[in-house]
Formats: sequence, C-alpha cells, structure tokens
Amino acid sequence: MEHQAGVVMHGRMDPSLMATHVFTGFDRLEEALLLMKKKPGDLIKPVVLVEQ
Repeated sequence: MEHQAGVVMHGRMDPSLMATHVFTGFDRLEEALLLMKKKPGDLIKPVVLVEQ
C-alpha cells in the first residue's frame, strides 16, 4: 500500500482511473469504509478526497 501511495503522490499514476466511488472529506470516511466492507458488485475502489 505504501508503494502505491507513493506512486500516486509523485504523479506517476492517475488513481481516478480505478475510482468507482468518490467521497469528499473526513466526515465521509466511515461511509467509504462501510462500502468496502459490504463490497457491492459495482465497487472497484472507493476514494476519499481530503483538502489540505
């Protein structure tokens, strides 16, 4: 996971190509984690965007 995060952080991969569900803000983190737990058929990768 750390290697993949580094690849994304350095702009060598566009994670939006894998994201099927996008959540904005830490307040939506629990929703994203519950979605991963349920694993619906249309889920590939949820992404949580956090503004810095």
